[in-house]
Amino acid sequence: MQAALKSSETEQFTGLTIGKVSFIYPEANMVDIVMYDGSILKQVQVMTPNASSRGGATGLPVSKYEAEMLDRKKRPLPLNNAKVTESDVFAVLGFIGGSVVAPFVLGFLFPENCELLCGRDQKGNEDGTQFLWKHESNVYVRVAKGDKRYNDDGGSDPITPDIEISHPSGLFIKIGRNAVLEPITNWDKDIRPFKKFNPESNDADPAPYVHISHPSGDYLTIDPDGNLIEYFVKDVTRTIKGDLDETIEGDVTRTIKGDITETINGDESKTVDGDGTDNIKGTWLRESDTEIQDKCSVIHHNKS
Repeated sequence: MQAALKSSETEQFTGLTIGKVSFIYPEANMVDIVMYDGSILKQVQVMTPNASSRGGATGLPVSKYEAEMLDRKKRPLPLNNAKVTESDVFAVLGFIGGSVVAPFVLGFLFPENCELLCGRDQKGNEDGTQFLWKHESNVYVRVAKGDKRYNDDGGSDPITPDIEISHPSGLFIKIGRNAVLEPITNWDKDIRPFKKFNPESNDADPAPYVHISHPSGDYLTIDPDGNLIEYFVKDVTRTIKGDLDETIEGDVTRTIKGDITETINGDESKTVDGDGTDNIKGTWLRESDTEIQDKCSVIHHNKS
């Protein structure tokens, strides 16, 4: 028996019941429950899919009301739907041995008006199997099979699945059919629309850092201003079998502390619209199997 389980105003209950969460205890994975008869169950432990002293999953849904839930005079009616600015959390409770002195939460029920429940008109949810996980901050993850594409031969191409991770700043990571974040169209979107950005203001949050770090010391960082920083402690190998097209609108500064070896199997063309300067402190050898042409009107040669 958990030491934190408390007694209630009634003595006996057989079966299951539903209440509204009024407060959470993340350090203990417990919640306070307001029952429909007005009684309150304090610090009720919540069942979780997997848990041990060394691993598991945590994360409790947070309720939100304009009036204080524990104030009996201001408390919203238990059966009333939450407003768009509020958030209901319905908990399903069981009682060990049928006694109310030992309650526990079996799980949670989605309210009737919910931002996450999508119908089959949601793109990628045509078969009803879309997975959607959303945090209170509006960070969310979406996984969907996608739809079949029919080719010119009358057959269908394989289904390409989507996985999307969205941040309320507008940053997102996607693997799938295209590079566009799929909008969420929940079935009661006219009542409780799904907000991609900050749920309070509906505006984008400030741009975040994106950082990938490797135990070797390699890392890649994108800062809030959009600057990209790369650091590699070992060799970097790139193989590009297609064309490479680079447009650099700013300056380029390169410091190379080793040798440079370039092998060009095709033609080389370089156009410099401004001044060009080569400062070579060692020997400079230029060779050609055919000829070298200098089509400059004036060439100055300074010999020491």
